[in-house]
Amino acid sequence: MKILSIVDSFKNSLTSLEISKLLQEEALKRNINLDYLPISDGGDGFLDVISFIIPGEFIKVSFTGFDGNLYEDSYYVANDIAYIEVARFIGLHLTNKIKKDPKSYGTSELGKVIKDVYQRGIRKIVIGLGGTATNDFGMGMLSELGFNFINNSKITPNMSPRKFNENTLVVVSDEFIYRDLDFTIISDVKNELFGLEGATYTFGPQKGIKNHELAHIETIGKDFSKKIIDLEYNDTTKLPGAGAAGGLGFALTSVFKAKINSGINFILDFIDFELLQNKYDIIITGEGKIDRQSLQGKVVFEIASRTSKNVVLICAINDLRIDEIPKSLNNIVKIESIVPKLASKEESLKNPRKYIRILAKKIFDEI
Repeated sequence: MKILSIVDSFKNSLTSLEISKLLQEEALKRNINLDYLPISDGGDGFLDVISFIIPGEFIKVSFTGFDGNLYEDSYYVANDIAYIEVARFIGLHLTNKIKKDPKSYGTSELGKVIKDVYQRGIRKIVIGLGGTATNDFGMGMLSELGFNFINNSKITPNMSPRKFNENTLVVVSDEFIYRDLDFTIISDVKNELFGLEGATYTFGPQKGIKNHELAHIETIGKDFSKKIIDLEYNDTTKLPGAGAAGGLGFALTSVFKAKINSGINFILDFIDFELLQNKYDIIITGEGKIDRQSLQGKVVFEIASRTSKNVVLICAINDLRIDEIPKSLNNIVKIESIVPKLASKEESLKNPRKYIRILAKKIFDEI
């Protein structure tokens, strides 16, 4: 029997790669052949997945964190394509030890990474959006790439919402030499830029934006986007995905005409999943929490709908009954969860490796 594991990360717990390795170890104890493919939605762990499936090299770059200190991290290059995980340079984890001030956080350090890619002669960039601390609509990135933001007749560097106002002039300088960059965005976020389901109102509070600040930051975003559109760039404010990564989706699709692809579809297409799955008898997939939303274009739905093989779902928490699964996905034969049968939510988070192993043992002993 051959099994393929394609499990998403369990949020605030284990990565996709960590879960799959644990499943493989337990399978080997029972002489079951299990291969795995880690996946990512474009956020944390995106480069781990890309480097797993595509041979290439990591390129180290230095950048300044939100605390003013110098850090070092990497992007990945394979076949003349650069892969950037933006969370490495502007991620929430970089704010863990400082007082959060989202209005001051910009994406200029990401702009510097893109410049480094360009200076190496690379023109194709696949950029994973997710896990960012920023909500600057991409203005910081553009300020680093040749867009001048002028306040009181002076160019303002390292733009952020705190430095922007309705009187800020936005001018494209001669230093904007990046028109030939070809971006593909990897993101599972479908939000538009503005509104109650836009970037600021949906994700801002998670980044530390206070409720009384939301309307003001939304207004800043509207002023900024209008100035960009007035420069004859595309109006992509209503495009699904424009609200990804605090509005970075807007800047990339408007100025660079970036294409948007979901993380799971990008990876499944790249590996030719329809051909690959024929080698296996069972597919294991899942995510931290499985519910009805899991059947609406997320990892579980995409994998189950693109294979004819029997599918076993695993998760930490399950809020989906087998009889709620549509007939079109009748190849989903089992849902196995950690909570509450094997452990409480608190116990599961405290010892995730232990309970993934117990869950794997249960599954493999019943196969």
